[in-house]
Amino acid sequence: MKKIVFGIGLVLLLVGYFGFKMYAASVAEERINMAIAEASEFIDIDYEAVSVDAMGLDVRISNVIISKLNDPEKVKIEEVVVHDIDGSSKMPLFMSVCLKGMRLENALKPNEMAQLKEFGYDENLLTDISIDYLYDQNKKELTINKFSGNTDNLGKVNLSMHLSNVDLNADMTMKQFFENEKAMVHTAEINYTDDSFFNRIIEVEAKKARQSPDEFRQMITRQLDMMATKSQEDQFTQDVVAAVKNFIENPEKFSVSVNPDKPFGFNRLKRTRDPRNLIALLNLKVKS
Repeated sequence: MKKIVFGIGLVLLLVGYFGFKMYAASVAEERINMAIAEASEFIDIDYEAVSVDAMGLDVRISNVIISKLNDPEKVKIEEVVVHDIDGSSKMPLFMSVCLKGMRLENALKPNEMAQLKEFGYDENLLTDISIDYLYDQNKKELTINKFSGNTDNLGKVNLSMHLSNVDLNADMTMKQFFENEKAMVHTAEINYTDDSFFNRIIEVEAKKARQSPDEFRQMITRQLDMMATKSQEDQFTQDVVAAVKNFIENPEKFSVSVNPDKPFGFNRLKRTRDPRNLIALLNLKVKS
């Protein structure tokens, strides 16, 4: 009897699980289609299927194709994973999304792709783009936890940033965002993690200079030492030289951070002409 009850309970659990999963996928697809309809004036979006991870409630959209209207070039993405998103606003107040398997060729200019081919990469190079941010509409504060691009056998770049006095809206272009002189920067950091890209650059450039990779590294190191000798009283230059030399010897991670004593505006950046004053204003740090 206990086995029968257990079996019935298991069947009900499975039916409930898959029923919920199908319902969640249906709701997710309906919302996706509504979002696509709203964007149809500017871009054309197509996809193959929508599924929902019932355990983590992640929405997965497979084989996405995006293109501008009347533009033959298409951006192909193997899978879009939506971890979390604000569906109540035209401009989401929060979002955590990953675009997996995007062809890097679609995001680069022909001369940039040609440069990568010189370093041994081909047009089948795929990258993952992750976006994770939170916007406080009342305080007008934007926190970018992650804006990263990760490409196998090349490397990963991640930007994090905390801004205030930001009026974020759906009609704002990227250009307008960075031209907002009223925006205040609290902190910002760019991290790069290498995955063979730097060593490929060294090998190609060393060959052009008719040197071995080790000889080419030593040449760069000597030039950096000369720079440090000429700027012995400049601590920032000393720190940069030390960080770059360390990365050359052990190309793993490199970071640039901004952590000012108090927030500063984009407009002040434009007014600051002296690089030394700018470095002090930003409290700029370089590490590897």
